[in-house]
Amino acid sequence: MRDPITAKLELLLMPAVEALGYIWWGCVLQNNVLRVYIEKLGGVSVDDCAKATHQLRGVLMVHEPVRGDYTLEVSSPGLDRQLFTLAQYEQYKGHKIKVRLRVPQEGQRNFQGVIEEIETAKSEIILLTLEDKAKKIFQFDDIEHANLVPDFGD
Repeated sequence: MRDPITAKLELLLMPAVEALGYIWWGCVLQNNVLRVYIEKLGGVSVDDCAKATHQLRGVLMVHEPVRGDYTLEVSSPGLDRQLFTLAQYEQYKGHKIKVRLRVPQEGQRNFQGVIEEIETAKSEIILLTLEDKAKKIFQFDDIEHANLVPDFGD
């Protein structure tokens, strides 16, 4: 369940990012900072971020989707990237993530485990295998945010 402002920003900004040849990863508006995450094969450079920032500033100035002062930041999603869509969860099946729920389940909001299954047919369910090997099912809309846990091959 995305907030309406984020959904509006995505509809407005995604085409501009993709027109530049980048992959739209997601965006977050928090504490007067609009963070836009872009991706491309081979990685995102500082020049890529500057190019996208210039393009997005123009779009934001014309459409003014956010009221008041804010800062625009464009970057790569990074190794600990936040997952925004079910397709992204599917892309990282078998990887470890940290999940924060909107409302606690069994008195707990934070979980860490491996993405095992995405079942879009069952109202978008995410199944994690937790550290203790227990299986946990989450509704996509119940997740406040989830991030990859980088694997450095310890």
